[in-house]
Formats: sequence, C-alpha cells, structure tokens
Amino acid sequence: VSQSRYGGQGTQLNIGDVISTNSTVYIYDQNGARTNEESFDITIIQTPSINNPGNQVACESYSLPVIAGSDLSGSQGYFNNSQALGGTALSGAITSSQTVYIYDANGACSDEESFVITINPLPTASLSGGDIYCQGDNVGDIVASITGAADFTLNYTLDGVAQTQSGSTTSISLGNSAGTYVLVSITDANCTNSNLSSTQTIVVNPIPSAPIAGEDTIYCANATPIALFVQGAGSFNWYSDQNLTNEIGTNSSITPSMNVGTTKLS
Repeated sequence: VSQSRYGGQGTQLNIGDVISTNSTVYIYDQNGARTNEESFDITIIQTPSINNPGNQVACESYSLPVIAGSDLSGSQGYFNNSQALGGTALSGAITSSQTVYIYDANGACSDEESFVITINPLPTASLSGGDIYCQGDNVGDIVASITGAADFTLNYTLDGVAQTQSGSTTSISLGNSAGTYVLVSITDANCTNSNLSSTQTIVVNPIPSAPIAGEDTIYCANATPIALFVQGAGSFNWYSDQNLTNEIGTNSSITPSMNVGTTKLS
C-alpha cells in the first residue's frame, strides 16, 4: 500500500505497478486478529537522455557543441570511444574524421550516444607561369596547380578585374593575357578556401623602333672626333665590333676613339 494501514487507509498497490517518484511503500498483512506491516523507501533516479546531434560534415575542423538533453547530470561529456571500451574525454576542435561518443550518468543510470564527424581538408591552389616577353614571342599560360576533390572553381583577378575558371583536373590554365593574376579563392566538391596568396604576372614588351643614328664619318689623323648621337625609345648599347661582343657605352651619345674601326649601335 502507499501509506500505512495503521496511520490510515492506504491505497492498494499491485504487483507490476510502476513507481515513478520517490516514495515509501508499506507491506501489510492481516491474519485474523493478527497484523504485521513493514515499509521501505524507493528513490527514483531520472535517467539522463542525450540529444544526438546526428552525423556531421565540416571543412578543416569541427567545434563540439554544447550537449543538450533532459535530466543531465551536469558532468556530461564527449569521448573518443564508448565508456565500455575505456573512452577518454575530448576537448577542443575535432580535426580528423572519427566517431564521437556522448556520455552522461546519474548514479547507476546513464545514457550514451554516438555520431560520425567527417572532416574534409581545404582545397589549395597556387599559380605559376609568369614571365616577361617581347611582342611576337610565344607567351606561356598562367597555370593553377590544385589539391582537393573535383570539381573545382577558381576565383581570381586579372589586373583587378574579377574572373572565374572551372575544371575537373588538378592543373587548370588561366590563359596567357598580359597582366597580373591574383588568386582569391578556390572551391572544390566539399569546401572553399579563401586564404590564398599566389600572384603571377605576364609582361609583353613592344618591339622598340629602330634608332636613328648618324652617318659614317672619316677623320684626318690629327682631328678631334665629334660625339655620335642616336634618337629613339628604349635603352642603347654601343659596341666597337660587328659581332656586338665589346660594349663601349650605354648612353644616347658616345665620342668614338681615334682608332681605325667601326662603332656599332644596338
């Protein structure tokens, strides 16, 4: 019964009745005029119930959320294995794919849940191929070398103008237009990486116009030569031989020596 027969009429309890609150239960029997009564206490410990967050997919790392549920003890935690197998506590961000267990206990009552965390690495990209050319040269492409899971989308700028290029291979050509290429971000099948710092430049210099030089000059042995001048754009190199191996000046003018021979402009 739920209360003492001696103190009042108790409510009859039957075998199989569920006791869900802390209670004192009395056992009463009567045989003729003879009676006996005993009692015992029942303490109900609420079993914690953990909310399972479900499997998770993250890029680079995953931060474990606050554990939610009902009737939690306050000492609930994350573990790298089941408590039955000696799991140890986890803290901080998860950086590798694994199964994570959540465990809590109130006295002898406990709950354990598990879920899978899949960590995908960030894709990477770097540029190569920048160079200096002369007009008419065969200009090579700027190429992005990529790591990650196909397909890929590259965002970059060419002389500050936003550009996009997509592909499924780990080597993607961005073309060979002159200018400065700067990587902004790369997205693969799983993640986006905006922490890139790769720049390449293609410079195509025009062919300079042929310089205008003076005429051949003949001097007498005791004459003082006058300076030779050249007109045109760019830099100049003067040589004292036809094979252009002996450089004698780099300005727009030069005063030749009185040695017999040829001074040639390049």
